[in-house]
Amino acid sequence: MTLRSFSQFFIFLTSPSLHCENKSTFLIPYSEITSTFLRYILETCLQQTIFPIPEDVSEIVDETKWGKGFDVTDTDNHNPYAMNGYIVYRGLRYKHEEYQDEALWEYFTRDFAGWTADMFELADRDVVSKLRDHLRSHGVFVTKARGVKISKALHIILQEEKSRG
Repeated sequence: MTLRSFSQFFIFLTSPSLHCENKSTFLIPYSEITSTFLRYILETCLQQTIFPIPEDVSEIVDETKWGKGFDVTDTDNHNPYAMNGYIVYRGLRYKHEEYQDEALWEYFTRDFAGWTADMFELADRDVVSKLRDHLRSHGVFVTKARGVKISKALHIILQEEKSRG
């Protein structure tokens, strides 16, 4: 079953179980369907994103990969456009969901699991700086010091077993 319209999405949501093509079936009570879950369904099943590409980064992101997952093992993703898009999109999600402190650290470490300092280094410096600054201003400890590359500081967070925030 492939869903391509909101009317199909509504019918899909009113079915006894929620099924996403090539994904698992979700058997949850309607009362427990949250807005976060609905966004997940919208993005994974309909392949649509909640956030449009911001104009200030439209020239440095890969539109075809915008809002989609990032497979670190796929070397086709190891380019500045795919990385910029993924970083910006995740940052928009973090802001929209108002993640802070431990929750923000958990989402960041999950979303960027497997990323290396070299991968962050490939991304646009302003994009990576904004990610670092957002993490710092929302309770995640990220080193910010002369001589410490942002890419290295972000990679250090990914290696931590718990938040230092």
